[in-house]
Amino acid sequence: MPGLNRDQWVIVCWIAIFISPIYVLYYYAGPGNLAIDHYDDQQAQQIAAMGEIAEMTFVELQSNDAMMSGAAQLFVAKCAQCHGSNGEGGVGPNLTDDYWLHGGQMADIYYTVTDGVPSKGMQAWKNRLTPTEMLSVASYVGTMRGTKPTNPKAPQGDLLPYVTSVP
Repeated sequence: MPGLNRDQWVIVCWIAIFISPIYVLYYYAGPGNLAIDHYDDQQAQQIAAMGEIAEMTFVELQSNDAMMSGAAQLFVAKCAQCHGSNGEGGVGPNLTDDYWLHGGQMADIYYTVTDGVPSKGMQAWKNRLTPTEMLSVASYVGTMRGTKPTNPKAPQGDLLPYVTSVP
C-alpha cells in the first residue's frame, strides 16, 4: 500500500486544522461527552442498576476504622465549612440530631452528597469526589448521629424514627 504524497499530506493537515476547533467546541463547550464524563455516566448507571444502596453497606463501612479515619479527614476538608467540624451545623444543617431535611437514611445521605442541594447552596460532589469517597463520607455522617457537639444548630426538617449508625 503506497503512502501519501506531499499534496495529500497537506490536504490532511488542512482538514485537521479545520476540524479541530469543531471538535474542541463540541467536546469541551458543547454536548459531547469526554471520556471521563462517559466513565462517570457508566458508574452512575451501575449504581442505579444496583437499586438503592443497601443500608448494610454503610454499616459495614462505618465499622472499618481506616475508612472512617480517612472519611473524617475528608469531612473536615470538604464539609466542615458548612456543617461544622463535629457536624453541629453552621450554614448547613446539624448532622448530629434525628431531624433531616432530605431524608436521613444512609442512601438518602449518599445521594445528597452525590447530587447536592443546589437550591440550598450545597454543591454536588459527584464530579469532585470518587464514588468510594462519597460512600465513606456518607457513612461518616451516619456516625455523627446521636453525638452531642457543643452549640448544635437547632433541628431542621423531619424527625426520623429510624436511624442507622454504628454506636
